[in-house]
Formats: sequence, C-alpha cells, structure tokens
Amino acid sequence: MATFTVVVGDPETGTAHQFETDGQDANRFLGRSIGEEVDGAAVGLSGYTLRITGGSDDTGRPMHEDG
Repeated sequence: MATFTVVVGDPETGTAHQFETDGQDANRFLGRSIGEEVDGAAVGLSGYTLRITGGSDDTGRPMHEDG
C-alpha cells in the first residue's frame, strides 16, 4: 500500500500545509505527472483541485517534467 506526504501550498498566503495520505487516497497520486490535477479530497480538502508541481520518490530523487 502506498503512503505519501503531500505538501499543499497556498499561493495567496504563501503558507504550506503537510498531509499524510495512504490507501485509496494515496493511489490517486500514482502514475501522475507534473502539471496534472488531483481531487483535493485525497488529502481532506474537499472542493479543491490540486495541481502537481513537483515531488520525489522514497530515496529523494526529484520528479522531472518530460519534454
């Protein structure tokens, strides 16, 4: 089962909030690429849409945009 730490930034206030997600909610992030959008309900933010802007794997290797 996948477990993720998701950091959600609020560009209006400049604050960031960290959420832990696992199970079905974590699976919503699997196979996604930078720029794709995910339903905020995956981290308890119903009514919001989250855009993936970066990430890293369990060894710290960063995601890269293809192209």
